[in-house]
Amino acid sequence: MTELFPKYSVHGEEQSLHVENPEGTWVCDPVDGTWPFAKGIPVSTFSLALVDTKGRSILGVVYDPYNDRLFEATLGDGAKLNGRPIHVSSKATLDLAYIDEELWINEKERYLV
Repeated sequence: MTELFPKYSVHGEEQSLHVENPEGTWVCDPVDGTWPFAKGIPVSTFSLALVDTKGRSILGVVYDPYNDRLFEATLGDGAKLNGRPIHVSSKATLDLAYIDEELWINEKERYLV
């Protein structure tokens, strides 16, 4: 990233680089879902976003290597999944929506991370 965009800062979960008066900031989480990844649960993704100097998200990508899914969005252009447009749900209330919350708990480890 620093070779391609030397005037941009990089903020990462594992490592960051601050540039004086940056043109923007790349935000990266190379293993989003570290805990399930460490447990061998195939739900982790790669996440990358670009934030401008006003704090606005300009673009974002999330890649799910286990299901070969690429989510991408750019400011003013909507979001796509593997190149096809996707949209938010039209459900007006939560009682009509599907909500999924999964907790990865191992029988030997009775704590939540």
